[in-house]
Amino acid sequence: MPSTSSPEASGSSRGLSDHSAPAGRYVSNSQLSHSCGLALSYARQRIPWPNRSASLVFGSAIHAGLDAWAWGRNLGAAKKAARLSLMTEIGRQPPVKWDDRLRRGKKDAALTDAVVAEKMLYRHLEAWHKDHAEEEFKLLSTEKTIWVDLNRPAGWRINCRLDTVIEIDGAKVIRDFKTASKLWDQAKFRSHSAQGQLYMAAEAKDTGVIPDRFEFHIFVKGTDDIQILTLDFDAAAINRYIEYQVRPTIRAIEAEAFVANRDWWGCSSKWCPYWNHCAAIPPEEKTA
Repeated sequence: MPSTSSPEASGSSRGLSDHSAPAGRYVSNSQLSHSCGLALSYARQRIPWPNRSASLVFGSAIHAGLDAWAWGRNLGAAKKAARLSLMTEIGRQPPVKWDDRLRRGKKDAALTDAVVAEKMLYRHLEAWHKDHAEEEFKLLSTEKTIWVDLNRPAGWRINCRLDTVIEIDGAKVIRDFKTASKLWDQAKFRSHSAQGQLYMAAEAKDTGVIPDRFEFHIFVKGTDDIQILTLDFDAAAINRYIEYQVRPTIRAIEAEAFVANRDWWGCSSKWCPYWNHCAAIPPEEKTA
C-alpha cells in the first residue's frame, strides 16, 4: 500500500530551501534538466544566487496551495497556505527578482510584485477548485520523496519528488503541477516527458504498483487555463532515459567534465542566476 503522509505528519514544504552543503552522490530531475554543464556544476556546489526568480517563488506558493487543497478540498485553506508560502519566501534572502521587462504578448503573465502574484495565485486556485471540487478520488500522498538506487554506477541515487498521487476511476495517477506563461506545445511536452516516466518508475519501485498514467497540470499565468497533458507508463522510455541521460550526466559529474553552453537560450543575465559568477562569461559582459 502506498504511504500516505499529510502535511502535518511529514512536515514537508516546497519552499525554496537553502542548501548549504554541496550535493552528494545523487541527481534529481532539476539537475538532469540543466542545459548547461557549468550551471549544473554551480547548482551542485550550492553557489549562492544573487536573487530568486519570481516564477520559482510563485511556483512554490502554488504547490503549497494545491497540497493544502488535496487534504481537505477547502478553497479557503488552499488560499491561506499559498499566501503564507508566498509571503514567507518574499521575506527571505536573497531577494525576489520581480518581472521588470514585460515580454510582448505576455503582459498578463508577468509577476511584477507581491500584489499581482497573490491575485494570480487566488485565480489559479479558484479555477482548480471549480474543476475538481466534485471529483471522486482517493488521495495516496502529496509531496512524496522517493530515492531510487542505481546499480550502475554503484552508489548513486536519483531523487524524485512527486507532487500528488491519487486513485481515480480505478487508476493510479501521479499529478505534477507546473506554471507557465503560455500553453505548452508538443516540443515542450516532449522535453518534460522523461520526468513523468522517471517518476512513474520511482513510484512503481517504491510501492510495487505501476501507475496507470502521469499528468502534467500546467497553470497558465494570468488566465484561468489549466492545461492537462498525459503520459502512459513506458518501461522502454524509462530505460532509454536512464541509459542516455542519467548515466552520462553522472559520468560528467564524476569526471568534473562540465561544459558551458553559450548557445542555450537561458545563457543571459536575465535568466541564469550564475551569470556574474560564470567562468565562461567574459568580464565585459558581466554587471557589477
